[in-house]
Amino acid sequence: QKLLTYLHELNIFITGICARDCNSCQKYDKQVTTCIKSSTELNILVLKKLLHNIRSTGLYRINILGGDIFSYTQWKELCILINDFPFQTKLYNHFQNILHNPPKIKDIPGDSTFCVIIPDSFSKEELADSLKLLKRYNLNFELIFYIASSLHYSDAESFCKEKSIEYYS
Repeated sequence: QKLLTYLHELNIFITGICARDCNSCQKYDKQVTTCIKSSTELNILVLKKLLHNIRSTGLYRINILGGDIFSYTQWKELCILINDFPFQTKLYNHFQNILHNPPKIKDIPGDSTFCVIIPDSFSKEELADSLKLLKRYNLNFELIFYIASSLHYSDAESFCKEKSIEYYS
């Protein structure tokens, strides 16, 4: 139990289902916090028990990840659950999944941060549309660009300057 006092951040993979076919899929998951495809889904009761057990540790942040986290079959229950705990919460999802799930965005607790995953090649128009949806619901968000070349870096930097984005990596 004493070891848990050293735990400050926890990655929780809730589902691996994703319809995207990114070139970078399965390449970055060992290096950075990102989405990943798999055939599993975490049962909400297991998650609830885990969060209750670690509530009194030094944990300050949970990262919710998966493939397309909006495809999690217990999405509403998850949003209610994470709202009931004192942890800072970051939810990670591919920017195109935002466009296909506007109704689910409104379920995200307001004090959470939505981390928008942007692969090395992206459509500026689609990304801008995704961010409009997040802004409509007044959500905190960060952009996470995966850079594979100087051209990708330039695209990401120009997009952030053009849209006056403060929080990105």
